[in-house]
Amino acid sequence: MNVTVNGGSSPQYEPNSLNGPVEDPRFNTLPIPLAGEGDRFKYKHATGDDFEQPRVLFRKVMND
Repeated sequence: MNVTVNGGSSPQYEPNSLNGPVEDPRFNTLPIPLAGEGDRFKYKHATGDDFEQPRVLFRKVMND
């Protein structure tokens, strides 16, 4: 975690109207060679409770 000023109150996003940071193409992800079919799948929540999974981990998997 960065604990320095880290740009202060200047915009931390692109595009912005204050000539702030811009995308650096050196850090683009590389293409991934694939074989077969790829598709998108709708993300499903088991419940609307975002704490259910960590609770199950703590109560049923971890022990003293």
